[in-house]
Amino acid sequence: THPQRNVILRALGVSDEVEVDLDVVDAVPGDRLLLCSDGLSGFVADGELETIMSLEAGPEERCRRLVDKANGRGGMDNITAIVIDLGAEVAAGGDAGPAADKPWWRKLYARGKE
Repeated sequence: THPQRNVILRALGVSDEVEVDLDVVDAVPGDRLLLCSDGLSGFVADGELETIMSLEAGPEERCRRLVDKANGRGGMDNITAIVIDLGAEVAAGGDAGPAADKPWWRKLYARGKE
């Protein structure tokens, strides 16, 4: 653990503008992404994260298990987890059918482009 892991580098509401970190990753169908706070990663080891993320359960079930695991170890911080399963729409360039058939994150992206 880093000695300054609790130092807040940026916060919403402090100024009118917010500096956002963006990163581009190559994704392929079948990839699973986990976005989480240190309340999860600080209490659940990397190997355990990998085991739970490898389960055939749906994203909601994997999130529940991850948060339960962190809570079971004290859960001393805010625990946030978002699991995204990338499917066929990635291979299709994000246009695998009508908007109603797209996952929520593609709907948000499509809405922002309109």
